[in-house]
Amino acid sequence: MADITFLCPACGKQLTVDERAAGQAAACPQCGKMLVVPPPTTATPAAGHGPELKAAPAAKSGLAVTSLVLGILGLVSCIFGPLFAIPAIICGHVARSRAVTQPARYKGGELALAGLIMGYVGLAMLLLLGPILAGMLLPALGQAREKARQVQCMSNLRQIGMGCVMYAVDQGPSGAFPPDLATLARGKYLDAFKVYTCPSRDTVPAISADQLRAREHCDYLYFGTGMATEGVSNPGATLLAADRPGNHRRSWNILFADGHVETVHGDDFNTVVRQHEWTIPKSGSDAE
Repeated sequence: MADITFLCPACGKQLTVDERAAGQAAACPQCGKMLVVPPPTTATPAAGHGPELKAAPAAKSGLAVTSLVLGILGLVSCIFGPLFAIPAIICGHVARSRAVTQPARYKGGELALAGLIMGYVGLAMLLLLGPILAGMLLPALGQAREKARQVQCMSNLRQIGMGCVMYAVDQGPSGAFPPDLATLARGKYLDAFKVYTCPSRDTVPAISADQLRAREHCDYLYFGTGMATEGVSNPGATLLAADRPGNHRRSWNILFADGHVETVHGDDFNTVVRQHEWTIPKSGSDAE
């Protein structure tokens, strides 16, 4: 009796059985899958008799390699670790399962296991280091936001200074500054009411010029009442407007009569002014 040689359609294992088993169902000794023994006419001939036996397809390991690469990236990327670690774990489980159940078609079980380990370690590191990184980054982000608000606050004071200068020019030879900020807004020199609020505070902008006389709608001190450009001997050291206390923590934005703005640091406003030997006009509406 002749033998029948054929390949298992599930795992590619080469099997040889007696031709009397043709047409019968049997289990593959390699993968355990049930198959039907083909008849001699369709079975793969033995070597030297007809066409040569077709080799089993090469085992694949691409998914296992992918899991390993993603696992390495997840391990070294602390902040973006989950973007790599989670796919590494998923690919690792799938690749390892294939390597175990279909070893003739898929290989790389060890690579998949390494990818799994690195993926899980990357997630664990994120859970441990995440609060530490957040504690380090959040204060820096808060400082950056406050710095941006201070810059916007300085821009507000510059616009107030430009409005005051335009008002003074329109007053002719006297060059008098506006008596208050409400007059500046009422005369349309600067009627964008949000400019009179500091971005570091939750002040509700005024809806009319008269509301700028109330602290609830204006975050800046004004010192230009009764002051004229001709009467200022040193405009670069004479205050025209400044932050109200509480706008910023230990820092003050100050507008001078010549239009420039400076930021200085200190706990007390009057102490800072005295230390720099600046002048606060006694006639100013907010002068103390």
